Parts: sequence; structure tokens; C-alpha cells
Amino acid sequence: MARSRPALRLLAIITLMAGALSVRPAVAQSPTPPQIGMLLAQGWNNFAYAGPTRSVPQALAALAGKYDSIWTWEPNAQRWLGHNPLAPAAGDFNELRQNQAYWVRMNAPGEFFMPVPQSQPAVVLNSGWNNFVYQGRELPVNNALAPAGGRYVTVWRWDAARQLWHGYHPEASVASDFTTLAPFRAYFVKVAAGPQVAVVPASGPPPGALAAPTPVPAAGATATPSATSVAAPRGDGCYSFKSYQPQLTEVTRAQNKAGHLQLTTDPDLRTAPLETQPDGDGAPVPAYVPPALLKAIGWVESGWRQASFATPRGQNGSTITSTSCAYGLMQILSGMEIASNPSAKQLKIGGDYVANIAASVQLLGIKWNFAPDILPVVLPRNPRVLENWYYPVWAYHCFGEICDVLGIHNNPDDPALKWPRPAYNSPDQLSSTGAYAYSEYPYQELVYGVIAHPPTVSGARVWEPLPVKLPARGAVGYPEARSFMQPGNTLDPTAATAP
Repeated sequence: MARSRPALRLLAIITLMAGALSVRPAVAQSPTPPQIGMLLAQGWNNFAYAGPTRSVPQALAALAGKYDSIWTWEPNAQRWLGHNPLAPAAGDFNELRQNQAYWVRMNAPGEFFMPVPQSQPAVVLNSGWNNFVYQGRELPVNNALAPAGGRYVTVWRWDAARQLWHGYHPEASVASDFTTLAPFRAYFVKVAAGPQVAVVPASGPPPGALAAPTPVPAAGATATPSATSVAAPRGDGCYSFKSYQPQLTEVTRAQNKAGHLQLTTDPDLRTAPLETQPDGDGAPVPAYVPPALLKAIGWVESGWRQASFATPRGQNGSTITSTSCAYGLMQILSGMEIASNPSAKQLKIGGDYVANIAASVQLLGIKWNFAPDILPVVLPRNPRVLENWYYPVWAYHCFGEICDVLGIHNNPDDPALKWPRPAYNSPDQLSSTGAYAYSEYPYQELVYGVIAHPPTVSGARVWEPLPVKLPARGAVGYPEARSFMQPGNTLDPTAATAP
């Protein structure tokens, strides 16, 4: 069944929206109240404003100079209201109101923080389109919107990172892109004619807040507090793991150890030696994955989150899970097939960020050894060189004919992708005002882009940049990828014991 997109006839601007939305709960520093960190991507973002009602410049002070337009949907009049920061007197509003959803167009990525609200107000839905903020516990959509049952056909959520609407269909939940409403997220829903509907958020502790068994930490890793196992498969068929949301420093330490194979001694997560002969005939060396590669993949996949976006760092919550049932910080899909109950290894990967990172090292090692039978080789095939991991990184996401079927463009020479294009996350890309969005890049260019141009949190780089080089145009080949000589010789100096 074809999906109709929400509000396409309401305002043409909707069809132009691009960028990424993600919610980054900030680390709560005692005695500072817990905060929600809102990470906004270049382009359009639909975000939930949970802070106190303030003027736009005050509420978005951390984003000054990075945005040029803000909109909100007025459900009573069924029309858009706009704010222009360069001409605020000419706008429809000049303040952000608590518990209201907004669209903002960012000229560059940015982040701002809001205190966690003390109460969870009811959501009032009007007849027609509603862009609302949900603040209750994470619940199946049908349960969360039970008072509106029978009066809505589809719920929509904007995924700005991929420039896609994700939809939920109450009569086809298994085929939907998501199946739960998560706190501090913005959603679009159209309600049939009739009286207003008050959706009262479920009270009680958030998922994962209750005490649970603590797994044995991997060797040399930070202990993982109160990670829980799985309760049952979710409505979308994925497992419902619970996880501890690690601090950024915990992730850094774990990835540094993991790259040097010093994170765990668990036999389930052992990584085989890596082949180094271009023809695959022997000369294996002890496994090693540059820590910078793990950091970049983890950032692209989840923003270094093992639990959901709504789970503050240092606390427990539902494991972040994709619509294809990839789990955790490194979004592990291989080996996570659904059965009546998860295996012991699946429990580790789904419920512990340390095991999840170790599983990504194991998976990258497997992809490395796929060459030359399944994958081409970057010569001279030295695992110490970041550029030599180009094809395993490509295959970590999707490589081969199945990608064409899925509409995934990971071949850098694919004519469907814009060329020339600036390095991902570089100043040129960030200043392109949406001309070069996330979807314009092969997966491996996203990864190598953030290695060279690391993300920042609170004004500080998450890791130090490394000057990696991408293959020249045409070196890979299209449609069949081929082996090529390394375009650079970048080594990662990070030690296993680096903080």
C-alpha cells in the first residue's frame, strides 16, 4: 500500500526538509538537574522543545548564527506559523513554548540543552493534522494513543538524518517503520473530525529504571551498571533489550581497548587473525582494528548510544534498535536473528555496550577476511592503515547486489550520487546549506568523513582528527568495484590505554 506523506498539501516547505534529528540526553552533573541535549543536523529538524517558555534567542542561544528559519504547526487554524531571526517583528511568534514541536532549518549542526520537565502534560489532539511532543513512558503506539483509537490512520516521525518520513500504521504494525512512541520526540498525526482528544502520558518509572541483574564486565572495561536482559520480542519482531547508556568517556576507553583486542576475553566475541596477502593465501597477523574507525562507525550508527535517544547517559533504558532489528551502539545486525528467545551472545550484544563494541570488532574482522573472494582489496592490505579498511567498512553497512535492491548507494562512483562532493562533516559540507546531505554520501565516506572531521559536543571535539584520504574518482569502479592501491597511509596512534 502506498504511503501518503503528512501535510504535503499544507505547506510546500515540508517537501524541502532535510537534515537529522536526534535527542542526546546530557550527562547530569550533581547537583545540576538532569538535562536533555538536542542535537540538530544541518538542514531541517523537527524537534520537541521541553524547556521553559522563553524568547527564541534565549531558548536557542547555543545555536546563535546557525539557523535561519523556525516554523511551528498551529493545529486549531491548521496552518504554519513562522519566525525569522533576522526580522523577528515580521514573524508569527517570538518565543518557544514548553512542550511544543518546532521545525528549524540549520545552516550547520548544533546542540542545545534543556532541563528535563518535572511533569508530563497531556497531549491535546485536534481534528486534522497535529505536530505534537510526546513525554510519557515509551509505549506501543496503539497504547500511547489509545484515547484517539479509531480516529487516526497513520503516525509520522521525521528522520532528518536520512531525509525520510517514518510511518506507523495501526492496522499493520509489523510493516511499520516504528512501533513505539518515545519520550521527548516530535510526531505528526492526522485525527478524524470530532472532539479534541486528550492523551495522558503513562506515569511511573521509565523503562530500564528498575533494578536488574548486572552482567560481568568485559576484561579491562568499565563495569556496565544494571543492564537488563530481554523481556520478549517487540511488536515489530525485534527483541526488547534493556541497556546502560554509557558516558562518552566510557565509550572512548572501550573503543580504544577494543581496537587493540584488549576489551574482552569472552570466547563468543573473539576476533580471528587478519589475512594480509592480497590473494588471501596466508600471512595472517593478530587482529587489530584502528580505534578511530570504531569511534567513527559508532558515531555514524548511533551517536555513541547503546540505549534509546530518550535515555540519559549514566542511566538504563531500552536498547536503541533500528527498524531492521540492528542493536546498540554499533548497530549490530549480523548474528541477531530472531528466535523464540535470544541466545547468550545476543543477550550480551543487545544489553551491554562493551559486548556490542567487541562484536563490531569481530564483525569487521570477518569482513576484512572476506577479501579477495567476496570483497576487493585495498593494497597492500595492511590492517594498520586506515585507508586499507575501505571495503570492510563498506561491507559493514551493505555491499553487493542487495544494496541496489534496497536503494542503497554505497559505490562512490555511482552516478546517482552528486559529484564532486566535499568530505562529509567538513566545513564545506556543513556550509553547503543542505546541498550535500547525509543521503548524498556512500556509507564509508560518512565514516571516513568524521575520522577527518570529528563531531563536537559542547564545543569540544569528541576525538582528534586524522588526515585520511579517499580513493580518487574512478578508482573503485562502477558498477563492479575493484581492488586499488591505498590513496593514503594514515595510522592511528591511539594506544589501548589512552583515556
